[in-house]
Amino acid sequence: MSASLPVKDEAVSAEVLGRFLQRERHARKEAEQLLEERSRQLYFSNVALEKEMQRTKAVFETAAEGILIFDREGTVESLNSAAKNIFGIRDEDCQGLNVCDLVPSASFCTDRENCELPERLKTLIDKSCNEILGRRKDGTDIPLEFVVSEFLQYDVTTYSGIVRDLTRRKALELELGHAQKMESVGQLA
Repeated sequence: MSASLPVKDEAVSAEVLGRFLQRERHARKEAEQLLEERSRQLYFSNVALEKEMQRTKAVFETAAEGILIFDREGTVESLNSAAKNIFGIRDEDCQGLNVCDLVPSASFCTDRENCELPERLKTLIDKSCNEILGRRKDGTDIPLEFVVSEFLQYDVTTYSGIVRDLTRRKALELELGHAQKMESVGQLA
C-alpha cells in the first residue's frame, strides 16, 4: 500500500509551491532589473572616464611646456610632445631613458652610481623654478627652467617635471644687455 498525501495536503503543497515559484520569479526579475541598472551605470561611468582620460591626454600632449613623468629611480615613464621637442628625442629614444640623461646638471643627478634621487628631489619639490642646464640628444646643452612635483600613483611615489626651454629668453637677455651697453656708450659720446 503506497502512502499518499490526502487531497487536501496535495492542494496545500501545490499552493505553497506556486507561491514559492512566484516569489522566485519576482526576485529573479528584480535581480535582472538591478543588474541591468548597474550595468547601465557602469557603462556611463566608463564613458565618462574615457572622456576624462582623452581630455587629460590631450592636455598633456598639447601643453606648451615640457612634461616628464618619472619614478623614484629617475626612469622616465612618459614625456609629452613639448618635452620631446625640447630634448630633441623621438618616441623610440624614450625606452630606458633616465631623467638624469636629460638634466645631468641637476643636483639630484650628480652621483648616478649611488642614486639618491628621492632624497635629493625633496630639495626641488614644491619650490619655484630652478634654472639648470639640460642636454639634448645631440649632446648640446640648453638652459632650462625645471620644476619637480611628487604625487602618489597606485600608492607609489611618482614625480612630474615641468620643463621650459630658456634658450630664446637667454638670447634676448644677451641682446638687451648689449643694447644697454651701446646706449650707455652713445650717451657718453
